[in-house]
Amino acid sequence: MTPSNLFHCSKGRGVVHKIAFTGVFLGLVLLLQFLSRYMPFADTYIKLNFSLLFILPIFYYAGPIWGILTLLLRFAMGPVIAGTGYHPRYLTGHFILLVCSIVTIGFMYIYSSIFSKMKSHNIKVITIAITTFISSSLILTFLNQIFFTPLYWVSTGYIKHFSISETIDVYNNPYFLVKAKFFMIPNYWAGTFVTYFAGNLAKYGVIFLCYIPMAKVLRTYASRNNESWG
Repeated sequence: MTPSNLFHCSKGRGVVHKIAFTGVFLGLVLLLQFLSRYMPFADTYIKLNFSLLFILPIFYYAGPIWGILTLLLRFAMGPVIAGTGYHPRYLTGHFILLVCSIVTIGFMYIYSSIFSKMKSHNIKVITIAITTFISSSLILTFLNQIFFTPLYWVSTGYIKHFSISETIDVYNNPYFLVKAKFFMIPNYWAGTFVTYFAGNLAKYGVIFLCYIPMAKVLRTYASRNNESWG
């Protein structure tokens, strides 16, 4: 696999430069983590968390090590910053956010490598963004159905054991009020697919719509300072 533009660090950039950049963007990541609870749809499956916007440039500009460190710091500090604490229910939510970010960044790395030879930078960025958010939405919908939903329902007490069959049984209970969040669709697989896939498309679509112009601004800044930005 050819080197990915997303993870490319400019040659000659020192450690101090990387630390400074990571520190600034880490501050923005934590700020957006705090503001996420005030975002629209904060209590739904379309919850928007824009912290990924400022994690992606860290992977690109400072490198994967600093990007991974930022992800871990967000996971460790997120419950406190968001005001939820380390209750298993909320910690599970932050774990799910961590996995979602890893999946999205992984797809972005793969597609930025596949499309690295495209001549038009703007078309390349748009192509990478579209393929990433569609693929991430599909994979994360599947993970939500078979793993995240049972895990979260165990932490909230909806089910007693981590079990997909128990999850489906509880979902099929006509008195299970949480089903309203799944548009009251009677079938578990259909209800979760419609809800999670639509939610993932919406939130990742918004994130990448914001990321594309931001990436262009950063690339312009880098070019003015004789630095490579893809």
